[in-house]
Amino acid sequence: GSHIPITALQENYMDYSNQKGWHSVILQDAVDGKGLFRNVLNRLPGSLHDTRILWLSALWELVSQ
Repeated sequence: GSHIPITALQENYMDYSNQKGWHSVILQDAVDGKGLFRNVLNRLPGSLHDTRILWLSALWELVSQ
C-alpha cells in the first residue's frame, strides 16, 4: 500500500490525515507471480490502519475463503 497526497476538503478532513500528519488516500494493490495486477483499491482515507484496509478490500474476500 501507498499513501497518495491529496488536498482534503473541509468536510471530514481529519479522516484523511495519515500518521505522518498530511492528507492522503490509500492505494493498495496486489500483483501475482507474473507481475499482473490482481487487485487495486484506491479510495480509502489515509487515517485507516493497513489491517482495516485489507479487511475492507475484495482481496480479503478472495484469500479468506
